[in-house]
Amino acid sequence: MPSTRPPSIHILGTGNLGSLLAFAIRKHHPHIPVTLLFHRPSLAREWRDAGEKITVTKKGVVQSLGWLGVEYLGSGEEPETGRIENLIVATKSYKTVEALRPLVGRLERGEGKREKRASVLFCQNGIGTIDSTLPLFPNPQTRPYFLTGIFNHGIYTNAPFSITHAGIANAFIGPAFSFDTMTPTKPSFHIRRQRNSNQNTYTSNRSLLNTLSTCHSLSITPTPALPLLHIQLAKLAVNAVINPLTALFRVQNGVVFENEHTRRLAELLVAELSPVLLGTLERVSQDLSLHAESRARFSVQGLMDEVKRVCEITKENKSSMRQDVEAGRKTEVGFINGWVVRMGRELGVDVRLNERVVELVEGGVRVDAGDEGNVREAFGV
Repeated sequence: MPSTRPPSIHILGTGNLGSLLAFAIRKHHPHIPVTLLFHRPSLAREWRDAGEKITVTKKGVVQSLGWLGVEYLGSGEEPETGRIENLIVATKSYKTVEALRPLVGRLERGEGKREKRASVLFCQNGIGTIDSTLPLFPNPQTRPYFLTGIFNHGIYTNAPFSITHAGIANAFIGPAFSFDTMTPTKPSFHIRRQRNSNQNTYTSNRSLLNTLSTCHSLSITPTPALPLLHIQLAKLAVNAVINPLTALFRVQNGVVFENEHTRRLAELLVAELSPVLLGTLERVSQDLSLHAESRARFSVQGLMDEVKRVCEITKENKSSMRQDVEAGRKTEVGFINGWVVRMGRELGVDVRLNERVVELVEGGVRVDAGDEGNVREAFGV
């Protein structure tokens, strides 16, 4: 008889998003085993100090949930060898490859075996994580299914394993996309439109995707590859403006369009972003009707409208990059504006301001938004 055991889920990366996802799965699907993977020794102490629970504050209501499994990676003890069926990767982009490396054997399917493929969901900011990870799994016959998650929720750290779910928005999950080949990753899987549905609602045979899409507090929509790519690029544009400017000027999101200097820089960044993103889509899509729609969405005006919209609804928020800079942590600017620079060079687009932004953020520079001379000196504009 087929097994009725629910598929287990492992989570690598227990920062803001990883904690929120673990909490949501535990809350909505308490029968599904969830295991946190600790990839640095200090997490064990922080987990004990947190009472071995994840605490989420939402709209002033505080709730804690425990009964989560824990594994310690690289602890010096005999490593776990059990198969991982579903993995959520919520580490920082630049940590992903090294964090995944010890798990490769537990994720790959043995050649000739009938066991189901594992599923790996990547939830990082920016673009480039998937392509940097593919060399760990060179054989498409044994490689897991790769999924991408685009999360638009506002989350703040209160303490380790304690977060505030401040901006309750939406999220999209679907097939991962390789920007090296400009195609969905292999092996591919399909998201099907639900029968008898008048709306664009979809279903999939991936248990991880179906589990997360029924965590109603996350508002996740399963999304096919090409529409998901458009969502991913639109979010990249927003992040490439709001994140570095708020990090460099140490301001809330809403200040970007309130200050004349940051507003002008936002306009200049978008002017570089638009041809890069349109050029990327031209390499991917041959669907002329979709392409015409894309031209409006990714035009300078279309992107500027989207950045302004997000700034307005998150005006009191502190961007993740600003949080990283203020905490003295490395940022993901290399996977956001850095990707724009790399793709811009391939396409022959002038991306000098994005290049300067990467240099400033990685250099830990702070710019005074009220000092025009300081702004001109920092950005050269």
